[in-house]
Amino acid sequence: MINAFDSATKGWAEELGNAAALDGYMRARADLQTEAVYKTTGLQAEKWVPILKIVFEALYYGAFPLALLMMLTPIGLTVVRGYFSGFVWLQSWGPLYAILHRIMMGEVAVKATSISGGTGSAGSDGIAMVTQLGVRAIIQDTSAMAGYLSMSVPFLAMGLMFGANRFAHLATSMLAPTQRAAGTAAEEGTSGNISLANTSLDNHSFHTMRGNSLQTNAMIDSGMVSRRMEDGAMNHRAADGSESVFKERAFSDPGFNVSWGSRVSQGLQERSSEARSHAVTQAERASQSMGASLGQSLAFSNTLQNTEGV
Repeated sequence: MINAFDSATKGWAEELGNAAALDGYMRARADLQTEAVYKTTGLQAEKWVPILKIVFEALYYGAFPLALLMMLTPIGLTVVRGYFSGFVWLQSWGPLYAILHRIMMGEVAVKATSISGGTGSAGSDGIAMVTQLGVRAIIQDTSAMAGYLSMSVPFLAMGLMFGANRFAHLATSMLAPTQRAAGTAAEEGTSGNISLANTSLDNHSFHTMRGNSLQTNAMIDSGMVSRRMEDGAMNHRAADGSESVFKERAFSDPGFNVSWGSRVSQGLQERSSEARSHAVTQAERASQSMGASLGQSLAFSNTLQNTEGV
């Protein structure tokens, strides 16, 4: 149902002014919230109302000696009336439960019969694949209402015993969940502030300031545990149990870099390159000088040969 609501709210962003969809959301939201309150109250009544009846009966039985002594005082008539009225109040819980059970069962029978098409006679579907969802919805709604009313049985009995003014308070209490759910749904529908499926536990925030930011990327980051170590390094533990340590924060940063090793290496490289270039130059000059000397020697030899021939 929450996913359906989320899809509906996304569609409303594209269809502004869709009053029918807005009314449908408000009704569904109010119905779901009211049903949840009724179910929760019914579960609590199932557990605590019988225990409450046992405790009250034990208190009334145990207080009989004290009540008997007070009956001998001038206010004895008032004590007798109040004491035995309390017993009548406690014993009226059972009949009221029976009446409530009959009303709820009759309501379920009538509505379920109207959906299933009859009671199994010819031409009726009965409980079938087509009708089971509707019958189940009726049973769930009626059981939620019955559970909520069962919590009100002690107050109904008190209203019967002590006057109709108690029923006014009971009616206000019974209508409170519906009024609160309807008010919440109407406020969300009219203001446009829709909030669904939000979970918030033990949140603390101190001196927080955020500016204009836009982030639409999807990211899943889970299973990692990070811990700052005593020396300033960061220890990370992955989901598979592996650990890694980063020392980027464990050293001082004076604002400038002192790298003697790299500078010495750079100087040696420069000197080596200069020496290599100088050696290549000298080799080239030696080769040129040797070539020139060889040429001069050949020229001199040719000259001597020509002179002897003459």
